Amino acid sequence: MIETAYRISEREDIDYLKDFQEDIPSINQHEVLIKIYAISINYCDDEIIKVGDKVIRFKKGDRVISNIDPTHLYGPSRSWSYSLDGPVDGMLTQYKALLYTDLIKIPNHLSYEQTASLLRTGTKTWNALLGNNQLLSGQTVLFQGTGSVSLTGLMLVKAAGCTRIIISDDDEKLKQFKDKYGVDYKINKKKEPN
Repeated sequence: MIETAYRISEREDIDYLKDFQEDIPSINQHEVLIKIYAISINYCDDEIIKVGDKVIRFKKGDRVISNIDPTHLYGPSRSWSYSLDGPVDGMLTQYKALLYTDLIKIPNHLSYEQTASLLRTGTKTWNALLGNNQLLSGQTVLFQGTGSVSLTGLMLVKAAGCTRIIISDDDEKLKQFKDKYGVDYKINKKKEPN
């Protein structure tokens, strides 16, 4: 069987991102073949479509997400050598063969798109706010920008009972974050540079 994979043919700019027709990967007895439904740059949300003979815990049809780096389960990352956002072939393919130990089951109430984005932003935000520090109720946390990391962080610090401040140069986004997400304070950095 054939799949479409996207690869960068030359590392100059995004114009070198091209689609290629390739064989779907084969699996060994400890791997599963996943069909990729959604990605967030480097990570994927998938459904298992084939299971190796020695695989435990997973079956065909399970909804899964791949671990960011199977060699890094906690603490500071020491190397990116095995990370899907490092030199390892990424997830811009339709199918991927992975060790079953590198997968996490995802809840059925979340969409593929939600969990694909949550892994990247959730991990980064959790480590910044709680992994390296002790975030305490009553503290004030400032977020620069209105992207996915800031949005995820706002939810975490709200749950921790912290005051939330967001900075952006876009009044419309600042209003949305105030109205929709209940940010305590918003600052337009162009209008209030100090």
